[in-house]
Amino acid sequence: MGIAELSSERLRLKKPGPSDSDALIRQLDDWEVARWLSRVPHPYTQSDVDDWQTGGLQGELDFYIYRDASLIGGVGLTLEDDGYYELGYWVGREYWGNGYATEAAQCLLNYARNELGITRFTSGYMVGNEQSGKVLQKLGFQPDGEAEIFSVARGESVKSIRVRLT
Repeated sequence: MGIAELSSERLRLKKPGPSDSDALIRQLDDWEVARWLSRVPHPYTQSDVDDWQTGGLQGELDFYIYRDASLIGGVGLTLEDDGYYELGYWVGREYWGNGYATEAAQCLLNYARNELGITRFTSGYMVGNEQSGKVLQKLGFQPDGEAEIFSVARGESVKSIRVRLT
């Protein structure tokens, strides 16, 4: 795979660099962001950035989202055991409500379909995070049941709505 950068009308999706650490910590250390993500701890520290960037946690299809030169979020696809690619994304709170999550996710999904031939996608959102549900609906995902997922930030399992796109 090995693509370093993708772009949409307003955004660039690219791999992180060391200079992104401060912006990443500022965005993900916000409880209103972290509480809706399954794998992000809270508080979010430099050690967490290091684990993600150099500890083998970042996947081939994980990207940071940039608006102009500012890091505003992240988006990625992870191959699951069932053969589906799970879509995950987040956007810093100050950037909510601008369509950036939808635009970034659509950019990555288009690349995955058109360049990599991937056709099976899954995702989900925690009950209570209807905004994320709206993003997934705009992308064409359909409900596929409920599940329990563990939230590292919350330190507990929470109910989630699972969705699929085929």
